[in-house]
Amino acid sequence: MRIRRIQLMNFKPYKKLILPNEKDVFPRGLILIEGPNSTGKTSILDSIIWALWGPTAIGVKNEDLIKFGERRCRVMVEFEVDGKKYLIDRSYDRTAGMQVVLYQYDENKGKFVDIASKSGDVSKKIQEILQIDYKQALSTVMVRQGEVSELAVASPASLRELISKVYSLDLLEKVNDVLKKEENLLNEKLNELQSKYVPIERIEKQIKEKSSELENIKTKLKKLKEKLNELETKINELPNPNFIREIESTIVRIEDFEKQLVSMNKNIEESAKNMDITCEITTKVLDDEISKREQLLQEKLKELENIETQIRKLSEEIGGLQGLNRELEDKINKLQKAEKVEIGEFAYRCPICGTPLSKEKMEDIVRHYKKEIEENNLTIENLIKRRKNLEEECKKSHVEKEKILVEKSNLMSLKKRLEELENNEKNLIDLKNKFKEMLGKEGYNSVKEMLTKFNFKSLKELHQYIINLNEEYARKDTEVNKLVEDINKIEKEITDLQREKEEMEKIDKEIKETKKIQQHVTHLRRVLMKNFLSQWVVQKRLLGTIKHTAANYLLRFTCGQYSNVDLVPTKPTGERGSGILLTVLDESDGIIKSKDMLSFGDRTAVGLALRLGISKTMSRIKPLKESPQKTPRIRCVLLDEPLGGLDISRRKEVVDQLVEDEGFEQIFLITHMEIDRKEEIPRVIVRKEGNISVAEFVASKQEL
Repeated sequence: MRIRRIQLMNFKPYKKLILPNEKDVFPRGLILIEGPNSTGKTSILDSIIWALWGPTAIGVKNEDLIKFGERRCRVMVEFEVDGKKYLIDRSYDRTAGMQVVLYQYDENKGKFVDIASKSGDVSKKIQEILQIDYKQALSTVMVRQGEVSELAVASPASLRELISKVYSLDLLEKVNDVLKKEENLLNEKLNELQSKYVPIERIEKQIKEKSSELENIKTKLKKLKEKLNELETKINELPNPNFIREIESTIVRIEDFEKQLVSMNKNIEESAKNMDITCEITTKVLDDEISKREQLLQEKLKELENIETQIRKLSEEIGGLQGLNRELEDKINKLQKAEKVEIGEFAYRCPICGTPLSKEKMEDIVRHYKKEIEENNLTIENLIKRRKNLEEECKKSHVEKEKILVEKSNLMSLKKRLEELENNEKNLIDLKNKFKEMLGKEGYNSVKEMLTKFNFKSLKELHQYIINLNEEYARKDTEVNKLVEDINKIEKEITDLQREKEEMEKIDKEIKETKKIQQHVTHLRRVLMKNFLSQWVVQKRLLGTIKHTAANYLLRFTCGQYSNVDLVPTKPTGERGSGILLTVLDESDGIIKSKDMLSFGDRTAVGLALRLGISKTMSRIKPLKESPQKTPRIRCVLLDEPLGGLDISRRKEVVDQLVEDEGFEQIFLITHMEIDRKEEIPRVIVRKEGNISVAEFVASKQEL
């Protein structure tokens, strides 16, 4: 991997920064980042790590990365892997949160195109591009301030843990735990399988017993079906029970009709006799009688109307005379109360017309009125007698009219019953014809013929015989169905037992296979895994490569004093394998020295050599030959103040070695110390302007 360009906005002490600049890109090889302490040199490397792997990778909260007084920070890093260009753009807003997009340069389109835009997707894509996860990458790429000297003085266990972490060998160390867990799971599985297992011999015995029971039921079923077929043949030869029921029902209806007709006929004859009808009763005779009654009724109604008219007129005449009498009596009363006057010969004044009257004249008028009243009363009396006679006559006529109405009603009722009788007689004929037709359809001329054919005396006996046969058939059929159900049930039980047998055979096979796997896992965990990590992976593969690479660095860094870096596995403890003891050969006195025998400067040189050896080895080989992972493509290292414990001569050797080193595509070296030949090395010069950090890129003399 090669870093081409970085752009910072409000990131830590930087307001805005583009390195090397908007047009150029970082060169390959060593790049110095120099400047006084606390000017922001490490922040440049942090920005690269944060852009690629986020806040967890640098151990700082996102909020603490934003420049004081701002609300948002942003870092864009353009990098190159295997000739392909990528750009990662990561920003954090106090309100909106994290945003990250990964781009790849499209040569055809001539621009960067989006290939991932979610944190999870970006992380997966970065790991896919670099062929290394971020934890391994950090252990390989970034060397923090102080880590170099710590590495040289690390205990054997710590040194082994570091190497295991870099190469993810801790995963192999966990294999033993996984195998132990797998062994326990296999034991649980074996116990579960054995708890489910039923001996196959027992199942086979049950199958045999069920099969024998099945054969017995099938034999019984065969005999029962033969009996059922015999009954069915007999039933089919006999009349249908529904037909017999219909015949019996029809006979009853015919008999009921005949009885009803006799009763109706007798009733009609009695009614006719009561009406004095002696001739043969027919509808025509009844119609004639009804017509006669209708004619008499009309005559009687006219007679009544005439009588009622006469009575009404007499009542009016009587009323008129009675009214006249009341007027006359009123006049008499008024005359008797007439006012007395003395006008010559007239002693009274007529109260009606006001004419003066003499006493004699007035008495004469009163006598005349009284006489007229008497005559009117005689007339009224005669009229009342006449009206009474007419009323008696009217009553008689009403009685006669009601009698005629009753006779007419009785005649009409009789006619209706006669019509009903005639209709029933017709229905009876139809029913008998239907009965005959019903018998004919079944091939019989009469019921007697049918009874004779089957040797029965009555329909009841024949019907009962047919019912008994059908009931017996139904019972047998129920028994057959029950046996069929039993057969199906037993066959299902046999099938279930056979399936259970197959399942037990599978379980038996699985038990044997599980036991075999369990033995293999136990052997692998107890024998093969013991000391595998320390004796094979670490000691014979990785340590040899790391020792060789680190020794080359150390010889140069110490001006030839120290060589032959050795990483010696310590005595194994338990199942976890050994630790790693670091020793170096001092060429000046020929003594192999451990960390405790080294000076601070020596430790710094040894630690830096070992750290670079680990990083270079990580970029060149796989931890295991059979590993599915590809070789990591991260040949880049970021060194933060690794020169602090070195004198001028050793610093010069370190820088010269890093300038010449072709094992890395790019090395970023942070330092605040003076470096010889620095004009020949590309540099990023960092300084403070107030509370803001600024940086500029200065190309080497060769590049200029």
